[in-house]
Amino acid sequence: MKGFAIQPLPIAEQTQTEASATRKRLALAIAGALAWLMMVAGSASAQVVTLLHSFNDSLNGSSDLNHPYGALIADKAGNFYSTTLNGGASDYYGGVFELRPPATKGGVWKETVLYSFTGGVDGSMSNAGLVMDANGALYGTTTEGGTSDYGVVFQLVPPVVEGDPWTENVLYSFTNGNDGANPGDALVFDKSGNLFGTASRGGSGAGGTIFELNPPATSGGTWTYNVLYSFSSAKDSATGCEPEASLLPALNGSFYGTTIGCGNNNGGVAFELSPPTVSGGEWTYTVIHVFGFRNGTGDGSYPQANLIAGKGGVLYGATLMGGTSAEGTVYSLTPPVAKGGTWKESILLSFNGANGYNPIGPLTITANGTLYGTTADGNPALQGTIFKLTPPAVSGGTWTDTTLIIFTNAATSPSFPEASLSLIDGALYSTSALGGPNDDGTVFKFVP
Repeated sequence: MKGFAIQPLPIAEQTQTEASATRKRLALAIAGALAWLMMVAGSASAQVVTLLHSFNDSLNGSSDLNHPYGALIADKAGNFYSTTLNGGASDYYGGVFELRPPATKGGVWKETVLYSFTGGVDGSMSNAGLVMDANGALYGTTTEGGTSDYGVVFQLVPPVVEGDPWTENVLYSFTNGNDGANPGDALVFDKSGNLFGTASRGGSGAGGTIFELNPPATSGGTWTYNVLYSFSSAKDSATGCEPEASLLPALNGSFYGTTIGCGNNNGGVAFELSPPTVSGGEWTYTVIHVFGFRNGTGDGSYPQANLIAGKGGVLYGATLMGGTSAEGTVYSLTPPVAKGGTWKESILLSFNGANGYNPIGPLTITANGTLYGTTADGNPALQGTIFKLTPPAVSGGTWTDTTLIIFTNAATSPSFPEASLSLIDGALYSTSALGGPNDDGTVFKFVP
């Protein structure tokens, strides 16, 4: 471990489950006031990160939240929504918040805690972002809580009268049986209103599941839960295990995703899950890339970030570790020309500490193909970075890496950003798990 790095070492001797738990324990253990500095690599003028909100749960009994790990989503009015791992009315189990922009430029953003988890059947500790339906209801997951304490899928319904409490409905409680356990990332909708997600543990193979939740025919009815695929936790299982990233929907009804564990090299896999050709049939699971282990081949390992799509069906992602310095990569996966062919992986960037390491959050892509992302750590004693990857002018050329922001030990800046950057009206918005005056996490804005 380097400084306050969340990179678990020695990971070769740990299971994927232990490594994931180690990262979270270490991140949550970091506290205290820290000085901060932001600079732009190779630039004479500093770019500015603006703190929109700093969480404050430093005092027992505070109803505020802390440690946001999920990405932000926005409604039509420009209000942000996300979750936190801790804090809330119960002081530990986390909750869901709304952040409203000020009425006048330069004013104070207003945070409202929409719901505090109790740690009981309603759920506990969410490190995932949210999705919103057409009626403004929010959907998410918690890693713990529920009837069996293995996590839930929940719905938050807005009140009829603004200012009244939101109503939580638990759509499903995981049992750690064939259904899975510990869902850890955001859900996705299909065009029919069905929800899809991943659970990192449990299932018939004990290596996690991919699941679907179908809405009831009448409002207020029971959602129907189906397991689409179960991963095997057997060591070096070729099909991967422990999915910790959201699914990426494709236009043909397929989903793309990653696992942080197993695979022939025990460094995780990227996969495609295709719908059945006949209604009610089985979904088809295909491994499209097997990642390396640490840095033996220069390939990445442990792809915890969601995949995103670019032009031509090219997929982009990041790995927590691996690469030439074993500190993470950004990669692309180009689809085969003919169906059933081999996907081509290209390493676009290997992190080396000076330009950050441990990219956990998904990348963000612009219309011209530029990629933006964050790392959760860096050297020496960095608390994360914001970086940009500019595509080459000629196909097959080298991508240009620019470190836009370096967060150093900071009491007044974000620290350990683990969520994706949301691109809205030319600005990037996100959360950080730590940082801010209380070291309880932040919501921040950055204009490239």
